[in-house]
Amino acid sequence: MESAGNGGTWITTVLEDIVNFQDYGWYETGSTKVLNTQVSAVNLKLEQPQVDLINCIDSSAVIIRSQQTGKPIPIGAGTSKRQKVSSRMVYAPAATGGVKHWWLITEKELGVC
Repeated sequence: MESAGNGGTWITTVLEDIVNFQDYGWYETGSTKVLNTQVSAVNLKLEQPQVDLINCIDSSAVIIRSQQTGKPIPIGAGTSKRQKVSSRMVYAPAATGGVKHWWLITEKELGVC
């Protein structure tokens, strides 16, 4: 998965990628890795405790390929394969209630790591 760019969210990028991949007949091979994670803030005293993280996401092993030929699709020059991303997690029940879980509520690209 490529970076969100312009401060967009990763989930938006995933949805856009799904549509583009279907339209162009592409698929991905390889895996994205989290190279490191830093905790940038913790507030456990809130009604819904939250933790802010900064991650370095490495997608250098991901290759976009053509479904027809299986050959790699060239991506634009200057596209970084390592992105720094901030995210906020909260500990809360689902909107429908029930057991609390950690939920990703915001995510933002910070640049290259």
